[in-house]
Amino acid sequence: MIDRMRNSLPEWSVRAYGLLLQVYPYSFRREFGESMAQVFRDLAREAWADSGTAGLARLWSRTLMDVLASVGQAYADEARESTFRIVVAVGLLYVGSLALANGYGAIMFGEFYDPPAFSRFGAAGADEDTLVAAYERALTGEYGRYRTFVVGTGFGLAILLGVGSAIFGRWQRSLLHGAGAFALGSALTILSLSILPTVWFPLDRYSVAALWVMGGGLPLAAVAWLLATVVGRFVPGRERFKTA
Repeated sequence: MIDRMRNSLPEWSVRAYGLLLQVYPYSFRREFGESMAQVFRDLAREAWADSGTAGLARLWSRTLMDVLASVGQAYADEARESTFRIVVAVGLLYVGSLALANGYGAIMFGEFYDPPAFSRFGAAGADEDTLVAAYERALTGEYGRYRTFVVGTGFGLAILLGVGSAIFGRWQRSLLHGAGAFALGSALTILSLSILPTVWFPLDRYSVAALWVMGGGLPLAAVAWLLATVVGRFVPGRERFKTA
């Protein structure tokens, strides 16, 4: 069984390389992808025949270095395309929006890093009715403005993330690339929103990131991505989306 798995390593390497090629832009893959895959297939078989697992390891080490050195230039060659400039602009807008949200939230609402008076999270013997009443009063003041900021920012980021991921997928003529951009953007958003002050409740608390995931931000982003992807299929262009 182990020998059979070892003997399958060259073929697995070829398949993995095919997935790795997906990091390159569509026009590059269309022009060079097939020949690059064939060259790697020949090199993998040769490395396996000469040195076995060690040979494949050396081949992958060189391959990863080549990819890191060339993928940036491959995207730079796309800079003349209008869609490329749109993708870059949306990406910069999104990252800037995350940074602005974190900076504004920390400066304007930094007091909520500490538990406010209406919260007795983890405290024994707290009177729930009293805390709830204090919480409702707090919603009319600064804390209420923070809650509004959190909700509005989360929904705005969700729509921008979904639409931006769809634009990236259309540029790459690939649903998989759009999904990958969505997953990466979601992870970045969750990490970023985790820095904001906690959202407190009378007897509980949540990070902004947790509320974004559970409270509708992430589902809204997914819906925006799917809708924008579907709409993108009907926008005139040189080619429609492909599934890979």
